[in-house]
Amino acid sequence: MRRAITWLAGAVGLAALARLLARRRAAATAGPPVEADPAVELRQRLEEQRRDEEAPAAAVDEPAEPDDEARTAELEARRAAVHARAQEAIDSMHDETTPADGGDEPA
Repeated sequence: MRRAITWLAGAVGLAALARLLARRRAAATAGPPVEADPAVELRQRLEEQRRDEEAPAAAVDEPAEPDDEARTAELEARRAAVHARAQEAIDSMHDETTPADGGDEPA
């Protein structure tokens, strides 16, 4: 029985060694991975940018931006609205916590 186990272990070991050597040979024959040339990629990107710049300006629809005065007025209106809501919230909380008899402590 021991001889059978020894032969089996030897066969498994030889199979593992053969598999390892086959992987090494396959990796050696494949050679190093081919990397893309960065100069070619850069040329392609530059050419795309040139094509984009040469496109007619009418083809690009950019939304018209409001002038600074309109932005400032809108911002001030939004700030005033937020301030008013905050003041209302403060007043409502203050009214809820103030006792009806005018004392300092809530009831």
